[in-house]
Amino acid sequence: MIFYRSKYYEDGVDSFLSKLDLPDNLRAQIKQQMLKPVIVADKEYSNFMEEISRRVSQAFQPISGKVAELCAERELTRIGLVKGINYTKERGPTDIIVYYPSARQFTLKHSIEVKNVKLRERATRGLLFDGDSLFGFFYLNR
Repeated sequence: MIFYRSKYYEDGVDSFLSKLDLPDNLRAQIKQQMLKPVIVADKEYSNFMEEISRRVSQAFQPISGKVAELCAERELTRIGLVKGINYTKERGPTDIIVYYPSARQFTLKHSIEVKNVKLRERATRGLLFDGDSLFGFFYLNR
């Protein structure tokens, strides 16, 4: 994977630099600087582009997760469930709890995790999820 990641960045830099009218020695120096590893705090990135893209991605993750939760909540209200009566939004081990209609004491409940991820596999691998359902809003790259 590390080899393919390095090759991906190298091909991208080569493609970018090929569009510029530069002497070969200057092109090689720029390529070397663009592909130089970067250390931020105690985390090493393969190059500055990777470091920037991670920061941007991490900055949007909370917003993206909130949008996914709002979409799930909209679907619950669309089918007639009422927040505070039929379901609650939780801050803790799960995102939404739906209560069974016959459970007046709210002892019977259904936990729902909401995820907004690009890879479906993340829903089944790598998550510490012990709830009953998973609402997924997945991006399909075609």
